[in-house]
Amino acid sequence: MTQPLIQVAVPLPVRTPYTYTATADSLPCAGERVRVPVGRRTLTGWVLPGPASVPDGASLKAISKRLDNEPAFPADVLELAHWAARYYQHPPGEVLAAMVPAPLRGETPLHVLQDRLATTEYRAAMTPPAQRAARQAALWHWLKSMPGPVEREAVLRAGYSAQVLKSAVQGGALIESVRYPWESEHSSLGELPHGLNPSQQNVYESIRSAPAGAHLIEGVTGSGKTEIYLHLTMDQIRAGRQVLILVPEIGLTPQFAARFEHAFGSRVALYHSAMTDSERLLTWFRARSGHARVIIGTRSALFLPLPDAGLIIVDEEHDTSYKQQDTFRYHARDLAVVRAHQRNIPVVLGSATPSLESLANVQRGRYTHYRLTRRASSTALPRMRILDIRTRPLTAGLSQPALHTLQQVLDSGQQALVFINRRGYAPVLTCEHCQWIAECHHCDVRLTLHQHPRQLTCHHCDSRYSVPMTCPACGQSTVAPVGAGTERTENELEQLFPDYPVVRIDRDTARQGRDLPRLLQRVHAGEPCLLVGTQMVAKGHDFPNLACVIILNADGGLFSADFRGTEWMAQQLIQVAGRAGRRDARGEVILQTRYPEHPVIQALAHHDYATIARDELAQRRLHHLPPEAQLVAVWGEGRNAEETEAGLLRLRAVLENLGMGCDGNQITGPFPAVIARKKQRFRAVLWLLDSDRNRMRRTLSHWLQNYPKGADGLPPAFRWRLDVDALETL
Repeated sequence: MTQPLIQVAVPLPVRTPYTYTATADSLPCAGERVRVPVGRRTLTGWVLPGPASVPDGASLKAISKRLDNEPAFPADVLELAHWAARYYQHPPGEVLAAMVPAPLRGETPLHVLQDRLATTEYRAAMTPPAQRAARQAALWHWLKSMPGPVEREAVLRAGYSAQVLKSAVQGGALIESVRYPWESEHSSLGELPHGLNPSQQNVYESIRSAPAGAHLIEGVTGSGKTEIYLHLTMDQIRAGRQVLILVPEIGLTPQFAARFEHAFGSRVALYHSAMTDSERLLTWFRARSGHARVIIGTRSALFLPLPDAGLIIVDEEHDTSYKQQDTFRYHARDLAVVRAHQRNIPVVLGSATPSLESLANVQRGRYTHYRLTRRASSTALPRMRILDIRTRPLTAGLSQPALHTLQQVLDSGQQALVFINRRGYAPVLTCEHCQWIAECHHCDVRLTLHQHPRQLTCHHCDSRYSVPMTCPACGQSTVAPVGAGTERTENELEQLFPDYPVVRIDRDTARQGRDLPRLLQRVHAGEPCLLVGTQMVAKGHDFPNLACVIILNADGGLFSADFRGTEWMAQQLIQVAGRAGRRDARGEVILQTRYPEHPVIQALAHHDYATIARDELAQRRLHHLPPEAQLVAVWGEGRNAEETEAGLLRLRAVLENLGMGCDGNQITGPFPAVIARKKQRFRAVLWLLDSDRNRMRRTLSHWLQNYPKGADGLPPAFRWRLDVDALETL
């Protein structure tokens, strides 16, 4: 009798699934996890749908173990994984591995996790401890003999210590399960605390009446997009469906999550990288079982199993955080649109500054576009004031008119934000005598001076160095910091305004999960203070008493080498400006600039993102750049610049043989990266551009199937990676 054959995707960089045999009485179905032999190892893989075939005479191995007897992946997530693997040209096993919490990449069985939804218990679910751990082994065998779940107290009464329990759990021999508040019955749904104004109501009714499709809400900051999300979510819950809400960085949007938790209570679950593996796993099961009706998470939440999915919302859809920049390099916003289309449900994209990709899809008729041009409150958008600093002396990076405005704001009992998107005390440490500059030993970047602790830090490889007292090049005691970061600005503002607290929010002050809420609490208290922050305060925050925003350097992206520099600069500055005056009084935003007549600065001063976006789209069409064409980056790195260039030239020759560089598509490079040396590796890039995405996909697929990473002619230490729809281009 012929044994059944199955296809299994394993978490390795291989682009075709492996074929294994299984027994007819224990045949796993698509989406199940199995343990399979791969060389000398045994790995957890996922069974793929469809028939498996094998060449005549080939010798096949059997699966080692069937883990669950039920799918870990529902059919729609498998379909999404298949689409993503083809589009992003990534091995399917690694795609599937990225879609589940870490414990499910191993042998943790689903049925044990289902027990976790019931009670506090310890179950012997894994392999027994080593015999040398006698007490752990005895506990394991004792638990195996029990007919059902065992409470912690019963284990302790049986003579096993808490330390023995802890060691057995940490060693993987036992699974600890905990009862959580959400396991109780959900409370009845009430009414949302706020109604919708006529503009919000029109958008809400239009989306509510659409059974599917993509909807882009372009609403100025404070226009009430979140209220529309809440009302749409309420409709879905009342209809017995689930809602997935993606946010760019959950740590930056605590108020957003709090509003949904206030409205929907225990129906809400969070999913993001700051959670432990166990916490993420429980959310995964809450979503899969339907206990969680509203899931708020970062990009990886997109892959949660949602049996009753009715709506997907992507807030701040323009944000670059939605693009995964390593391993499986997907864009969560774009995959959210794909998943909604596959499920035939609506997807809502919201932003005050939509991405050019989304605006291009509006022009192509793929997205329905809604505009909210006024704030939900009666308060007008903040006044935008251009301040020419070309001839003005600066103190702490601030001109005298800006300092005078800060004093007025504080004296009136309000708050002000000084925005500087640069961490540390100073971006450069130099010798005033010989012009020596402190640089990283491993990267082609200048080191940033930090004062707490006092050290020089590379923000690319995290190398740290002591601060020299004298110049290493000339020996003179003329070493001095140049420029200002958030730390220096904070110090100088504390001296200028000693009667008021200065709160700094950046990645140095908010390293731990508890730090950001503590810092934000000081601001939300409403007392007059100065807030110094980076992009961490630019989005998702509602500061009721913030009257003024001062942008120290509004020119940062005007002359960027990256073709997206102007778009990103405009989005960031409009977002941070939107923090001002969100309550009773109109706020003010001061743009300090050395190019006051520049058309982008003028457009920003009039809250005119539409003009900036229109002009940028025209430039992209003219130069055949995204979103007019698809951009794929082929990144290479080697031990030196010559090796990296040689490797990329070899890859370019292969691609040209496949037709790249002619008939409407382009291949350019290799170009050295802006940071050519990073972590002692030299980096460069090839750009592939094609207006026909299907043609690009076919070319890349053929290349990767026939020219694997070990292709002849590549330098031995050369490594390369592919980034489809690349955002990192330099």
